[in-house]
Amino acid sequence: MQKVLERLLPENIEEEEKTNFRILIYYMCFTIIACTILSIIEIFYPSGDKTPYIYIAGTVMGLVVLLKYTGANILIGNIFVGFWAVILFSLSFETGGIYSLDAVSMSLIPITSFALINYKAGIAWLLFYLGYIYYLWMVIDSPEMDELYRAQTLVFDKNYYVMGSLIFSIFTFSMFFIFFFQRQRLLARLKDNQVVLKKHVAQLDKQSILLKKTQADLKRNNKELEEFAYIASHDLKQPLRTVSSFTNLLESHLGRKDVLDGEASQMLKFITAGSSKMNLLITDLLAFARLKREEAITFESINLDTLLNSVLFDLKEQIDTSGVHIQLTGLPELQVIPVKINQLFQNLISNAIKFRRRDEVCKVQVYATEKAEHWLFSIKDNGIGIKPEHQEKIFQPFKKLHNASEFEGSGIGLATCLHIVKLHNGKIWVDSNLGAGTTFYFTIAKDLTIVKKKERKERMVEIT
Repeated sequence: MQKVLERLLPENIEEEEKTNFRILIYYMCFTIIACTILSIIEIFYPSGDKTPYIYIAGTVMGLVVLLKYTGANILIGNIFVGFWAVILFSLSFETGGIYSLDAVSMSLIPITSFALINYKAGIAWLLFYLGYIYYLWMVIDSPEMDELYRAQTLVFDKNYYVMGSLIFSIFTFSMFFIFFFQRQRLLARLKDNQVVLKKHVAQLDKQSILLKKTQADLKRNNKELEEFAYIASHDLKQPLRTVSSFTNLLESHLGRKDVLDGEASQMLKFITAGSSKMNLLITDLLAFARLKREEAITFESINLDTLLNSVLFDLKEQIDTSGVHIQLTGLPELQVIPVKINQLFQNLISNAIKFRRRDEVCKVQVYATEKAEHWLFSIKDNGIGIKPEHQEKIFQPFKKLHNASEFEGSGIGLATCLHIVKLHNGKIWVDSNLGAGTTFYFTIAKDLTIVKKKERKERMVEIT
């Protein structure tokens, strides 16, 4: 039976709404069954009752179908209650008015509305019921009508009133039974959900504790690793300087004694070159470790035009040697970490010069664009470019795309740039095509910019 009633539920309704639909459908189906049984009893045992039970059953069946395909439980519920209100209202004037069982049954209307629809419908039908009672008592209550109503109560035999009382009791009991049954189901489901929820909360608490412990371990391990990298790179420089110094002394000593042949001289040069490369790598590693170790960060308001001019001055030898052309637009005044931003621009411009094409003049363009929440910077060159599959890897430490014989470097520069940009609540990415140049983009968050907005005078400077 329950499976059949479940099929009457509308499709695509929320789980929490199903209970209200079930109560309304159960009650309407009970009405259909009760009216069908009463119509059959009336055929075999006539009582003179004029209630059209068979028509009521058919009408309610139509309402069930409408509810199934429309899902309008409030509308259908009010129609169902209103249908009964009209029947009881009309019958009460034929069966004794205020003294009739139909008038007593009318009290079920607001109760049913509260149970089947919602409290708003219940209040509305309660007002209707109070108005109905007021009408019976005050408007048409007169000695003649009172006598007429009393006489009407004797229109039917006692079986009518026994049956009416029985129907009234069944309706009242069934309504509250359905309501109580659904309430108990809801409470049981709520209790089960609470048990499941408590288990999930307990699991989340355990996972949260484990996550905090893991985060603390990771933080401690990272700090220890950074300390180790810093100490190791710092301590390695001393023996490396010793190797380099004694190699030079050995070459000088053997040269004076004229015992240094060409092969030995080549070997010493290899040792010196290797020491120099190792020294560069350790220097970069030390700078990278120091970058990670810094905790106290101070932001200062600085004009990036001035800062960039300082960067270009530091790169003057590299610019003059390569014959690069650099174009700049006016840059804003921002709250930044000056040393870090200097290093950021220096690394990106130096890379653009280093990875230039030898068959044409190198051109580097530096732009700044104001966005809603950040400043967008771009450094564009016409160099050798980067393959698409390598564009994510280049920001990882020690990731080099070329042999040391082709281009010098330790592979730490872009990893340093990534860390500096993150310190400024920004992002960095690259757009490049092999053989067609590269553009590095990075952002600096607007909440780091000074409040006072300055007028930027766009300028174009060419440095050759």
